[in-house]
Amino acid sequence: MYELKSVDVWSCAKVAGVVYGCMSLLLLPIALLSIAMSAGSAQPFGVSTAVALTLLAIFAPLVYAVLGMLFGALSAGIYNVTAKWVGGLHLNLHCDSIAANPPPAIGSV
Repeated sequence: MYELKSVDVWSCAKVAGVVYGCMSLLLLPIALLSIAMSAGSAQPFGVSTAVALTLLAIFAPLVYAVLGMLFGALSAGIYNVTAKWVGGLHLNLHCDSIAANPPPAIGSV
């Protein structure tokens, strides 16, 4: 049994930023499609509203990535403080013997 005592704040922030940025990219086509479809509706968006929503949809991945980094760093810091008080997560890791001791490559010395 292993115990996770601390998490590197910067690595957690980077991973969270990339994950949240990529997740927001999934919403980008939906947002842009809804803006485009409103042009053909009975009550379309005004030009300024459509431009504002388009810019919001385009910059949303950047905003999500930055907020993901901030909250990833915050959550890692909170975890580190909490792990000092109550102990870290207990992990039961399994090591596959083939992966731990790979066979020698053919032709190697």
